[in-house]
Amino acid sequence: MSIFNYLFDNEWSQRADIEDLKAQAARLSDRSTRNLRYENRIKELETDIGELALLSKALMRILLEKGICTGRELEDLIKTIDMEDGVEDGKVTKVPGKQNAQCPQCGRPVHGNRKACLYCGYVFSKSN
Repeated sequence: MSIFNYLFDNEWSQRADIEDLKAQAARLSDRSTRNLRYENRIKELETDIGELALLSKALMRILLEKGICTGRELEDLIKTIDMEDGVEDGKVTKVPGKQNAQCPQCGRPVHGNRKACLYCGYVFSKSN
């Protein structure tokens, strides 16, 4: 093999290696960006859960402290609401094929026959 071929092949090989490394870096960058989006979404969901837990705890406490209901009545109501989706699993489960209405102002889901949006306070008219 001549020195010319050796240098040419070596350069070609290095360029191919560089292209491979660029492709690998791009794939890793895409994964990193995707992971960052997932991490941000997880943080958002954790914040939402924390806010909902705080709201639930405050509502339960005020109901009990004001004597509006007993602990037992609250437990029974929770079980009743849990069974509205047909599954006793300790959570509200989305029923497949059933779409919840959305608030026309903030776009968040509206559950049940609410008169106002829980998120933004928008008051629904009879036609909503």
